[in-house]
Amino acid sequence: MTVGTPIRAGLACSHQSIVTALVDYATTHSGEQLLRVYWYDGARDANPTSEHNIIGAIDHVKVRLGRLTQRGQKGVDSRIVRDIMTLARNRAISTAYLLSGDDDLREGVADAQEGGVRVVLLGISPTTTKGRNQSQGLIREADEHIILDRDFLAPHLSLRSDLIVVDLDQEFLAASTQEAALSEVGRLFGQAWVERTTPDEIREMASQPRIPPELDTDILIAAKLALKKPFPRVLRSRMREAFWAEVRSAETALDANPDENGGLL
Repeated sequence: MTVGTPIRAGLACSHQSIVTALVDYATTHSGEQLLRVYWYDGARDANPTSEHNIIGAIDHVKVRLGRLTQRGQKGVDSRIVRDIMTLARNRAISTAYLLSGDDDLREGVADAQEGGVRVVLLGISPTTTKGRNQSQGLIREADEHIILDRDFLAPHLSLRSDLIVVDLDQEFLAASTQEAALSEVGRLFGQAWVERTTPDEIREMASQPRIPPELDTDILIAAKLALKKPFPRVLRSRMREAFWAEVRSAETALDANPDENGGLL
């Protein structure tokens, strides 16, 4: 299940409301009192971001961070396993609700169960009928498996309001190669970005050796929303080339008419 995009960076999350919804669900389902909510994530050098600080300020929520590397998150699963085993050993909980799908957690779940803890595995509907986002071994290990549907999650998640969304003509999309379609995404994204950007920002962008990571991610989100299917990583260069062409064309126009576009006479 996604809310507009499978890419985390494209989503806006109402942290307070989703924590409240999960707590209400768990306490109603279990009939037990909440101990606390653990929110696990990765961060560069395990240093909290502004978003992590916002989440950590919510009552009854403890943020636990692993490291974020170029290969993904490191140390997050081990923190989950350690916490659930420690809580079980200290008899601090009788039921744990785990929203995850990683098979690396299976051993920690089994150990917690041996300590008398009941583990309820929460899942999210996959994006396709053939999709799978939770380990079958983890599902088998859990005492109960519950899928949270779109109606439960949608009120708390939305597309970022500042995203540039590209609409491709469906006939063009059907007749085009992925390479041509991605080039068109880059071109249309570049046009939209130029239209919402100041002359100084256009010149600054044109002077950069590469697209800033945050903007590059937004181009990728636009492509996934427009194409609605996977595409090879090697074709991403087509989007970037088309984006750069639009930026440099805009810079050329600014240089040709500096007095009309905020330039110096």
